[in-house]
Amino acid sequence: MLTTADPITYQLAVVEGAVMIALGFAGLRDATLWPRMVEEMERSPALNAAIGLVAVLFGALVVLLPGGWSDPLAIVVSGIGLGSIVKGLALIAIPGAWLAMGRPLLRYSRPWGAGVMLAGAILIIAGAAGILN
Repeated sequence: MLTTADPITYQLAVVEGAVMIALGFAGLRDATLWPRMVEEMERSPALNAAIGLVAVLFGALVVLLPGGWSDPLAIVVSGIGLGSIVKGLALIAIPGAWLAMGRPLLRYSRPWGAGVMLAGAILIIAGAAGILN
């Protein structure tokens, strides 16, 4: 049985999983989508700042809301939040370097999309299992 110190961890796992499935599906549906998004971000400092701010705020909420680092699911959920904070700060502070680091991975948007969808499905299953118990 899946247990966690804070039930909101289950709900956050479902939400994070749903977002991951949507992002993964987008990458599978159109292999040019993610590269085009990065190209648009490279041309727009305001877009980087706005997305970076949203990522930092989302990550901070995710890290602050659940039971922290108390169990495996909370560690995964909080780790995703922490990653969001790091990405957001990087988009604000060093957008060119951050986007350049990820650019080589864009050639593999379909495999990445499938992997992200699988990870999202696992999070949804883990979160739903906890909610239903």
